[in-house]
Amino acid sequence: MKRFAELSWLARWSWKIAVLLVVGLLALALRGVVGRYLLPPLARAWQQIAFGLGLLWRSQDKALIWESFVLVLALAALAGLLGLRQRAGRPRVSRPPQPLGRVRAWRDQLASLDKGPYFRWRLAQRLRAMLLAREAFRHGVDETEARRMLRAGQLELPQAIRAYLLAAESQRFEEVGGAMDPLGLSPEVIVEFLESED
Repeated sequence: MKRFAELSWLARWSWKIAVLLVVGLLALALRGVVGRYLLPPLARAWQQIAFGLGLLWRSQDKALIWESFVLVLALAALAGLLGLRQRAGRPRVSRPPQPLGRVRAWRDQLASLDKGPYFRWRLAQRLRAMLLAREAFRHGVDETEARRMLRAGQLELPQAIRAYLLAAESQRFEEVGGAMDPLGLSPEVIVEFLESED
């Protein structure tokens, strides 16, 4: 097992190591070219820019620069004060408290069901995970075994719910589909099944 982990590490990093080696070899081969042909024009351009900025700075009246700086700050402060006064005149709109954590996530997923089949598939995956965790607990097995039992038809589930859970099992949305869409089953049916079994 340890050897497999080492191989998987090497497979993940092999292309990154190869890129670093190629870049390193190119840097060694081209260091004379870069030093001879690229650096002098860049240094001259930087020197000319610095000289131009310095000349511009020395040619301006220092009082004018400070006065414009103070003017910009005063305008920013005035805009801030006017903005506060406008906001204070508006009536406050009370917002309902936002649900937190899992409740909000479930609410958002249920609200997005009308957006299309992808959102139904994501909700089906969450419901599948919840039902498999419950079945694993009921049968005293881990979730992997519960997943195997679902595929083998050993869990006591209605056929429509079993088809729904098997459709949600696919790891990619593109794999779901066909003439009869099992994800068209309403999530309320799954919830009612979960409630009736408890």
